[in-house]
Amino acid sequence: MNKKLLLISVLCISHSDILLAKTSDINRLSQNMPSHTYIAILIVLLLLITYLVHKNMKMSVLNQRLHVQNQKRLEQYSKADKQKEALADINQAQEDVMSSVAHDLKAPLNRVYGLVDVVFINDENLTPEQKKYLQLVQQVASEARNMIQNWLDVKAIESQKIQIAYQEINIRDFVQDLLIGYQDAAHKKGISLQISIDIQQNTFMTDNNLLNRILDNLLSNAIKFSPLNGTVKFKVKEDIHWMTFSVEDQGVGISESEKDKLFEKFQKLSARPTAGESSTGLGLSIVKTLVQSLRGEIQVDSIVGEGSVFSITLPKTDYRKISEVTFIEPKTSVFD
Repeated sequence: MNKKLLLISVLCISHSDILLAKTSDINRLSQNMPSHTYIAILIVLLLLITYLVHKNMKMSVLNQRLHVQNQKRLEQYSKADKQKEALADINQAQEDVMSSVAHDLKAPLNRVYGLVDVVFINDENLTPEQKKYLQLVQQVASEARNMIQNWLDVKAIESQKIQIAYQEINIRDFVQDLLIGYQDAAHKKGISLQISIDIQQNTFMTDNNLLNRILDNLLSNAIKFSPLNGTVKFKVKEDIHWMTFSVEDQGVGISESEKDKLFEKFQKLSARPTAGESSTGLGLSIVKTLVQSLRGEIQVDSIVGEGSVFSITLPKTDYRKISEVTFIEPKTSVFD
């Protein structure tokens, strides 16, 4: 092997500045370098080449293993995606069946409730015990109907099928119609319903059905959790930009530690209805979602041992002037 070429190669590897050396210097260095030095350099180069080849082979094997593992993972992900799709289809089918059953159950429950009302029209011939049992039937039908409606509301919210249908309502007429439905429940517990409406603008642009659903839930809770012979206050007030509806009860109140759970689904707090009424734990979670759908806010102020005040604040806006909101003149329920 030519000593000069070998020396130039080694010098190029070890230090790039040698490339600038003169040819005469290279000749001088090659003549002065012993032969055993060339052998040592060759051995080093061979070891370096062997190491690089061995490392490259290991990397190739490792890459091959990683490729195989990635292929297996992709196959597993593909199977998981297919299983997920199958489970989603099964779940959707179950939801469709449940929704259909729930809708079908509402009609007979409404008829049961209505038939009891018809019986009570001429209740002179009924014994006190018969009246008691009829009231119990009516109560059970009402509770079952409310549970079904809550379930349908949750499903409508989760599937984003709520349609906001804004219309102008007469607030005083709306409140009167709303509270008529609670006179009987309040009377049974000796609860006094007090109404305060402090407004200048008697009409308000909102979704009648959603607002009714919100306040229906709050009034129902207030009566459930108020003691016998207590008082429930319903107030409406306004300012320049907002309309506020509040419901105040004299129940046991809500502790600070439980306020964070108040609007979560299926949460049952330490406070219990005072006359054994049922509670699904869905009502307030639905209320919060519906209030937010109407671009409003909900607030609760509570003192343990004294009671709670739930306030709903909604914007006083003509939504027909907002381009991103569709104005609908509703005739039926907003829930599909």
